[in-house]
Amino acid sequence: MQAAAEELDFELAAVLRDQLLELKADAPLRERAQPVR
Repeated sequence: MQAAAEELDFELAAVLRDQLLELKADAPLRERAQPVR
């Protein structure tokens, strides 16, 4: 059970990481133009 849960966590983490990388690659200019305070 624990091994399966860890495997799912790794898969989810990989998906989330990929989504974050895509978002960052998508809008680097907007992030610099409008810094969040």
